[in-house]
Amino acid sequence: MYSYFTKLAILLLFQLCDLYLNSTSEYKDFVQPDADFKIESSRSNKIHLLLCTLQILAQLSSFTVMFSLLCETLPFQIGLIGVLTKHFSFMLCLQGLYLSLTILTSGLRLVSAG
Repeated sequence: MYSYFTKLAILLLFQLCDLYLNSTSEYKDFVQPDADFKIESSRSNKIHLLLCTLQILAQLSSFTVMFSLLCETLPFQIGLIGVLTKHFSFMLCLQGLYLSLTILTSGLRLVSAG
């Protein structure tokens, strides 16, 4: 029982981390107005790349924890994977779509900033 709540807390922590990194990379400008633009732009791109990488890692980690939670269910343990797939396929597809859109928008953000 404690294992479930521990994994759920870790999943929520990864989701909050993803939310923070998404909002930080979207709305924070890392260029200082009084500095050299070329140097600061390069620094800003590196910070955005780091934030995007951390966000993708947080999403992959949350998917791993979610899959780990599914592995502990009785239908998975007795081999009824089709039942789990039927009930949770939408959630897993949404997680994949969200990861794909994150990679796409991060790439577009880095290309437009550079």
